[in-house]
Amino acid sequence: MHKSPVVKRKIASQLQQLLIAFLVLILVLVAGAFILKSNLSKKLSALNGQLNLISAPVEIDSVLLALNSAENDFQKACLNGDAASLNSYKQAVGQSLTQVDRILKQSSQGKKAGGALVVSLNQRIAFSQQLFRLRQLFDSLMKATTAASLGIVNTDTHQPRLQRYKADTLVSTKDESSKAGFFTRLKDAIRNKTTVKVMTIREKAGANPAGLSPAQQATLQRAVRSLNKQYTLMGRSSQQLIANNLQMLSELRQMTEQVRKAESEARQKLQKSILQQYNAANTDMDRFTNIGLALLLLFTLLLIFYIQSTMRAEREYLLENERTVLLAGQKSEILAIMSHEIRNKLTAINGAIFMLKRSNLQPEQLKKVESVGYSSSLLLETVNNVLDVSKIEHGSTEILRNQPFRPLEALKEAVEAMRFSAEKNGLETTLNLLGDEEQVVNGDALRLKQVVINIMGNAIKFTKAGGITINGKLNNQVQQPTLLVTITDTGIGIDATEQSKLFTRYYQGGKDEYKPGTGLGLYLCRRLIELQGGSIGLKSKLGEGSTVEFVIPYQSV
Repeated sequence: MHKSPVVKRKIASQLQQLLIAFLVLILVLVAGAFILKSNLSKKLSALNGQLNLISAPVEIDSVLLALNSAENDFQKACLNGDAASLNSYKQAVGQSLTQVDRILKQSSQGKKAGGALVVSLNQRIAFSQQLFRLRQLFDSLMKATTAASLGIVNTDTHQPRLQRYKADTLVSTKDESSKAGFFTRLKDAIRNKTTVKVMTIREKAGANPAGLSPAQQATLQRAVRSLNKQYTLMGRSSQQLIANNLQMLSELRQMTEQVRKAESEARQKLQKSILQQYNAANTDMDRFTNIGLALLLLFTLLLIFYIQSTMRAEREYLLENERTVLLAGQKSEILAIMSHEIRNKLTAINGAIFMLKRSNLQPEQLKKVESVGYSSSLLLETVNNVLDVSKIEHGSTEILRNQPFRPLEALKEAVEAMRFSAEKNGLETTLNLLGDEEQVVNGDALRLKQVVINIMGNAIKFTKAGGITINGKLNNQVQQPTLLVTITDTGIGIDATEQSKLFTRYYQGGKDEYKPGTGLGLYLCRRLIELQGGSIGLKSKLGEGSTVEFVIPYQSV
């Protein structure tokens, strides 16, 4: 069945609303996806930055290996008097201290990451202070440690040849065990029990070197005792130097072990934090995905339900519309039959009344016959209006009949038909025509007369005194001649608030004393004019009369 324009507009509006709702949902999901992506990118960038802050444990291990190598070089320099080992020791310890400084500085920059490394960073600050103290100790130790202080003698230096004499003194030495382990040597250094090479010079009993005098022998003995004392002090200094060096290396090793341990703990905490943040990001993504899928599923279910409801309502509407159209067709058919039958009877009544008027009737009888004739004419007009409105509402093509006619002549005939009724009510009728009265156009002359008669009848009904003026103007255009008609009365007029309702169906203006009709006359006029492509309007003031103006375009012959 053909759908009415109202149904089409309603369905189109509903589909448009569904489309807009779907687009809004898609936009919300896309915006949420972009926001989630941005947050995940920021989190991953932060995690990447935190991963870059983790120091490699291999670097700390290399520092420990360098310190062990430096310790071996130092012991070799002390025991064997090797100057190259001493220089290698100084260089290795200096590089180790530089590497530890760099590790601590890099770890100090990790404070910007916040949270997970705060405790380890505080520990590393304390380690930096210890390292500074050890660096000062090392610098002072290196200044005191030279080849001469360790008893290193440059064998390349030219010595003057001395005269060989037979020794008149005894030299005793204490051998140092060079095979002791690291922890044994460290323990002996702490207890000051480390054995070093000590030489003691003692004179032989009764020796008299080179036949020296007693004074010279006393001087020589004093020199020997002083030399012996210097050797003893040198041995003790060497022993203290070794103990200090071992203590420094031990503290350096302990500090690097603490740094590595703190670094390992910080790395574990950071890895745990990164894993938690990564899991949180995955949880957010899963949550958003689940919410989005749930919303899409819910919207799809609602859409299916709404479409089914719309289709069911449309089927019900079409069914009801079919019933309504069927009932309206039956009603129109019944109305047409009734109107036809009533019109036939009224035509017969009007004919009988016309014959009675021509007979010899007394004045009282003639008055009654005219009253019956007037009522019959009104009833016939009402029946015709109802029938015409029914045809217009159902789109009947028989409502208009185009044929050649003279518009100004048809207008004059309609005015003359209503002149008697106006003069009977004491109203003056004035007709003004402008244009060629002999011009022929294609149109419906009967509908033009019907419109003019309805408007003039309405003006006569609501005018007590004065008159009615009709102005007709035919614009002689080549393609489309236009008829402009204005009908002005001196009646009661109409209020501005009621003017928009005047040309609607079943509207009854005026007061009860004017006995209005069915309210279809002016509505029928508007519909007939609009069907011909014209327009109608009203200008009125309450108590000053009204002016109805309409325009109808016609086709040239």
